[in-house]
Amino acid sequence: MKTTLLSTAAMLLALSAGDSTARADHRVWRGLDDATQDALTAARDVRWEIHDHFTSSGDYAALLDDARELTVALRQVQDAIDLERDPRIVRRLVSEVHDVLTHLQEHATHSEYARTVPGSISFGSRGYSYQPRTRHAGYVHVQALLQQIDLVDNAVHEMNARLDLMVDGHHHGNPGTPGGHGPYFDGPALPTTPTPPTAGVQPRVRTRPGNGWLQIVLD
Repeated sequence: MKTTLLSTAAMLLALSAGDSTARADHRVWRGLDDATQDALTAARDVRWEIHDHFTSSGDYAALLDDARELTVALRQVQDAIDLERDPRIVRRLVSEVHDVLTHLQEHATHSEYARTVPGSISFGSRGYSYQPRTRHAGYVHVQALLQQIDLVDNAVHEMNARLDLMVDGHHHGNPGTPGGHGPYFDGPALPTTPTPPTAGVQPRVRTRPGNGWLQIVLD
């Protein structure tokens, strides 16, 4: 009976420790999901800014394609979050989002609406005259677009910050390997069921920290 009680206590301790780790992981996943949703909302506004105000621009179709590519890249991150994929996979997808965003920002900065006509000085019958530098009338829309792109960029930075927490929390040293880091398994961890002691032997229960679990060691 005593052996059975000890085994049950060991199992409860292991499950309790594992449940606490799972709740912590879920909070981090939730924070990452929130940041991704913020990025998607801002990306939606980016697309509509282009759709509504760049129709007369020669860059309209290409900018709209860039905006769609940004949305697709963010949805891939969202899918990976829904499946709770390996954080390193999610980080790679977030890096692709950043690349698409950078391309869109550069495209908008050098688009037709962002161009300027430099100032000039001319001489005529009435003497010298100065023509100041002028911007395209659509430059106001470029400014609005860049502001929306900055909101997406801020959300992407927050996504990376959340991923830093996840990677730091899921890489543990391998037993017997000084400074080693074990692989992150793509899926939820499961507690190890303690091995029942052999008949006639009174076990001594002790605990030690494990890879995300409180391990119960029966000597």
